[in-house]
Amino acid sequence: MNRNQRCRVLLGWSVAVFLAATCRTVCAEAPIISPSNYWKNGLAYPYDPFCNSRFVDGKPKWVKFTILLEPYDPNVVYFQDSSKYVFHYTFANEWLDPFRGMTNAQYNAVTLFEKGQKAILGAVVLPPVVIWPTEPKVREYGIQFIRQDPFTKEQIRDLFNRVKARIAAPDDVQVFYFPTYEQQASATANRDWFEAQGIRLGSTARWAQGDTCYSQGWAFGKVTYVPGNEIASAYHSGRLKPTDILLTDGVPAEVPFVAGIISLAPSTPNSHVAILARTYMVPFVHLALAADAARIQTLVGRRIVFSAYEDDFGADVWIADTEGLMDDAAAERILALKAPAPLAIKPTASLGTLGVPTEGLQAADMQFVGGKAANFSLLRAAVPGNSPYAIALTFDLWKAFLDQPLAPVPALSLMPGEHLLLWADGQTEQGLTHTSFKLNKEGETIGLYDVDGATLLDSIEYGPQTRDVSYARSVDGGGSWQPCPFPTPGGPNSNVPGQTAGGLVINEFMVDNKTTVEDPVEPGDYPDWIELYNASEEAIALNGLHLTDDPNDPTRWQIPSEIFAPTLREEIARRLSKYTTYPPADMQMLSRDLASIRSLFTDAGVTRFDDDLREGVIDVLTDPSYGFDPNVPLRFRSSTNVEDSVDFIGAGLYDSFSGCLADALDADDAGPCGCDPNRDSEKDVFHAIRQVFASFYNDNAYLERLRHGLDESDVGMAVVVHHSFPDEIELANGVATVQRSGPQANTYIAMVTQQGAVSVTNPEDGSIPEEVSVTVLPSGSIAWPEFKQASSLVRLGETVMTGTLRGKSIQGASDYMDLATLLLCISGEFERITGKQEYILDLEYKKVASGGRVLPQGGLVVKQVRQVPSSDRMQATYLVNQPTQFEVYAGEVELMDTVDVFADHRLKSRWTIQTRSTVLDANALGESLYTEIQCEYLDGDTVRTISGQISALPEARHSAYGDDTVDTWELHGLANPRAYHLRTTDIPMTVPPTQRPILGPADLGCSGYRVPYRFLTLNVDFANPVMSWNPLGMRYASNNRVYLWACPPASNEDLPQERSLTYHGVTIQSHFYYPPLPKGLTEWELGGGNTAPLKRWDHTVIEGLTSEPIVLKGYYSQTFRPEHHNIVEHFLFEPRLEPGISPEILGQLQSKRIRFIHMILDKDNTGANESRIVAYDFSEVPTDLNAGFTGD
Repeated sequence: MNRNQRCRVLLGWSVAVFLAATCRTVCAEAPIISPSNYWKNGLAYPYDPFCNSRFVDGKPKWVKFTILLEPYDPNVVYFQDSSKYVFHYTFANEWLDPFRGMTNAQYNAVTLFEKGQKAILGAVVLPPVVIWPTEPKVREYGIQFIRQDPFTKEQIRDLFNRVKARIAAPDDVQVFYFPTYEQQASATANRDWFEAQGIRLGSTARWAQGDTCYSQGWAFGKVTYVPGNEIASAYHSGRLKPTDILLTDGVPAEVPFVAGIISLAPSTPNSHVAILARTYMVPFVHLALAADAARIQTLVGRRIVFSAYEDDFGADVWIADTEGLMDDAAAERILALKAPAPLAIKPTASLGTLGVPTEGLQAADMQFVGGKAANFSLLRAAVPGNSPYAIALTFDLWKAFLDQPLAPVPALSLMPGEHLLLWADGQTEQGLTHTSFKLNKEGETIGLYDVDGATLLDSIEYGPQTRDVSYARSVDGGGSWQPCPFPTPGGPNSNVPGQTAGGLVINEFMVDNKTTVEDPVEPGDYPDWIELYNASEEAIALNGLHLTDDPNDPTRWQIPSEIFAPTLREEIARRLSKYTTYPPADMQMLSRDLASIRSLFTDAGVTRFDDDLREGVIDVLTDPSYGFDPNVPLRFRSSTNVEDSVDFIGAGLYDSFSGCLADALDADDAGPCGCDPNRDSEKDVFHAIRQVFASFYNDNAYLERLRHGLDESDVGMAVVVHHSFPDEIELANGVATVQRSGPQANTYIAMVTQQGAVSVTNPEDGSIPEEVSVTVLPSGSIAWPEFKQASSLVRLGETVMTGTLRGKSIQGASDYMDLATLLLCISGEFERITGKQEYILDLEYKKVASGGRVLPQGGLVVKQVRQVPSSDRMQATYLVNQPTQFEVYAGEVELMDTVDVFADHRLKSRWTIQTRSTVLDANALGESLYTEIQCEYLDGDTVRTISGQISALPEARHSAYGDDTVDTWELHGLANPRAYHLRTTDIPMTVPPTQRPILGPADLGCSGYRVPYRFLTLNVDFANPVMSWNPLGMRYASNNRVYLWACPPASNEDLPQERSLTYHGVTIQSHFYYPPLPKGLTEWELGGGNTAPLKRWDHTVIEGLTSEPIVLKGYYSQTFRPEHHNIVEHFLFEPRLEPGISPEILGQLQSKRIRFIHMILDKDNTGANESRIVAYDFSEVPTDLNAGFTGD
């Protein structure tokens, strides 16, 4: 056991022993920490005064703690006053004796690593606040432990229970272990063990306030679930189609085009996937709400409409199941609305030179150098001291490379039962069967991959080998391997017939060949060899397959692709000629063809830079005026004429690579690298250029061009070149957007940043970035940056870039203020050049340490800018049938609307409405949008039902006036005959791109007063006048009006309410629910500037009128109607409509001539509407409430 291992074991042992020891044993020897008002040994749930913030901002709260190790008592938890001390270090340095006087680095060394650890750090994480400081959103909290090295599961169990025991919380409060980023892998692997210990794993995601929208848009297609790590393979195999809506458990760095993206895990707002989705107007959401996540999983395999839009109330995510409700013709009409708009691009053109500086380029130069290079001049003009100097390799280089002649390569195939010998000698120049690598006699893995370079066909892992002894399958194509002292290269391994169900396999190989098989091309040479065998019953094409001795580099060597055409350009055209429509019929075949095309670019044995091209590129890169250091890596970045334009952004479709100019200038291909002496092989700039060129034919890039119908001869790849940013000096990286809406409006800057070189634009590890927003006033004043979300890679209370976090804002001098200033400079230069004042810019930035070539002193660097395409094209709307339940709305629709609780009660009804699936235009409105209805309604004391086709209802008729329609029918034979007029107002026939164009029945009708609901208007004409309530007394009316809304189902989020009033010996207690607070509203009623509606009843108890309490639970026996801001609320009760009510109670009420009981609650008790209880008889006029009292 080495010293480090011994220290690790001893530390783990000491932690376990100390946590298990009793306080009596330890306290006898443990030193005592100096007392302070800024720490204590216990917390009160939910929001102890030590909590970090009192802001009611919907964000989790926290209290940090420290557990000291030997010689201190590890049973003691020191909770720090996190309202004053945000960081562990600042608190410990001032108030914990062992750490006084330490530097931050010294403190981190003894707290964040297993070796030499002196204290364990952590935090208690509390849910968002509903009412400070007594009411959390949910009754639970989480505990975190912080260390760079993973804890053992036993350590976490003991630490968790120790901290939990120091928090005073009721028994019904749930406690979770919230692993930090560094502890996540270990915690996930041991989830079942933790559950068995009574410790549940969780994260703050369980407290999500709502679903998150990363890209607005709508989609129509089949829901297909694919795990995040299988998306690419599912797309290539056809399991995931471009017309599908992808449901996944995590979004990788790149996602092919699909109709929509629904993630069950958080993503990154400004990732390339999100940016591309916004360009395509493809909806992309994270379903954070458990009910939404559960529902979408039940819809896998079904055809749905899915949309995601942001409005004043937050993210509006709409999912409608259309399975069985829409025929194919209607489906085709919907899909036609999603046809992409044509892209206006300028075809590539020659500039007459291979390279130019980016400074001075304009948008019109995109045809010569591509969009990225053309935009780079904006950075250099606006922030030359904070952007890298760059040049552009023009389309002239691309065109010359495409027009080079190719040597033909024949088709290679292996018949059933045949063998093929390949020479593993690293000498590809000797022929098609010589690999680019040699084998290691000490052992490694040989892999055979398909054309796509990702699909493993066969592999064999071997150990040390013996000279002139091969390693072979005991039977050709069989499953067992054995050493073979008598090798059989090119022949059967045994007399037993070979297997025929294994496809193409690695059959035999020799690593240390000294005398066995001679190279036929080079007599006297005995190279290593690998034998392939066709263990199938069909011929197998070999061209384009990959062989490797490194599983991390599956495309290390490729059997050359078949070549017929005389030039690279013509060979590419030949291979793609069969793909003329989108989506391609055979996605897997397209992926193979694109992979083979990329190999043409990267294989120096097939294509090459001729002497003139090579010399021309070297001349550009070594031009003294550009100042490129040959010994510092250069970054080669894609720049096409079909990206970063005003129509199309193309983010993430192409690749960037680094190369070393010194390696191209030396006289050999041998290592080490001239820019990195620790790298054994060279990293030639020409190989980097090849890789960038090859990425033009990345699967998603080509599919996008095919989807938009672009001519491949009009598009191409140029290259931006600047000094690279080494990972070791990269402190942070991020993406920002600057949104301008004119000179008189605020400018909004959103920054998404991650620590170090962990990518924000292409996240691959599931890490969550930091989100910060900045508001810039029209005057130019910059408000304090607002902290929106913490990075999962930093500790609680810390930020990725410098700044002092106070509550919700980052105050004082900070990187974010400096970055905002830089971004505003770029924005101003963009306005000067383009004349635009309304736009969105997308920018990429880094923070680097000193010592780099781009910014030697270190600081902020902006490395890319582009305008985010936007469209003002109006969208046609389409109505999708969704059987929808409606009820009478118990709230305020029109501002200061007339209140008549008797009309609301009289017209109480429940509806199920179905519609046509149709485009919404004048022709569609000419007939009823509704097909079938079922209406349950009141007729006196009877609940009746009418149902059927709306056109077949009695005396049905339809009329339309502009964007309003009215459907009318009449009901005779009732106690009071009536005519119903169902009015649908404000029907949108077109909407802007920021609004959902696919509508359901719940989206029809007028909007309401400061609520996110829509309403149908129901007017009813009565044959006989009815009584209506008015503050001045009851009046007769022949018409009543109510509004219908699609009342959401009951949920645990509904807000319970209670009202009570005692008046003249009568007491009424009513229990009911408001809807959950819509996102964007801070509270219901006057405090939120709105009027809260009743969503559903619980029950009402009325005492003092009958010998037994009257208990009402039914829908029809209770009616609620608020006045403006709920300052006055009306409750109307009709006990005879309560199912199962006792005849004795009804008899007692009848003897008192009481039919209705009206409770009026006046919360400010002013004016005519003072709180009171009024009774009404069977003629709907006031009657005696009880002896000695007369109402109204």
